[in-house]
Amino acid sequence: MAVFLGAYIWFSEGQVISLAQLTLAVALGLLIWAVFETIRRPITNQLIHKIASNIVPSVIILTDGDSTAYSKFMSALNSPVTTLIKYGSVIVVTVILNVFSGYIYTYLTST
Repeated sequence: MAVFLGAYIWFSEGQVISLAQLTLAVALGLLIWAVFETIRRPITNQLIHKIASNIVPSVIILTDGDSTAYSKFMSALNSPVTTLIKYGSVIVVTVILNVFSGYIYTYLTST
């Protein structure tokens, strides 16, 4: 929200804005923050689950059944590096979109 409000002031070139515009900017910032917080929890849970499911436990393979079960487990794993790159890129794109939306809002509301 601080980045959004800072971008709002920066793109309005530091002009003194009215109380109504400031209230609108804060309300829009709170709306963006609320949507982000609503979406953040499922994404965080999915990320933690994905990382935890890629941890390989210590195993002792005694029988052919153990070998088969272990090979099924290993084939189901995702690459942790790919997973982290995917989620890291989502974070970067989200920040860029937030800054860009602040720029568009400031451009459209400037007189």
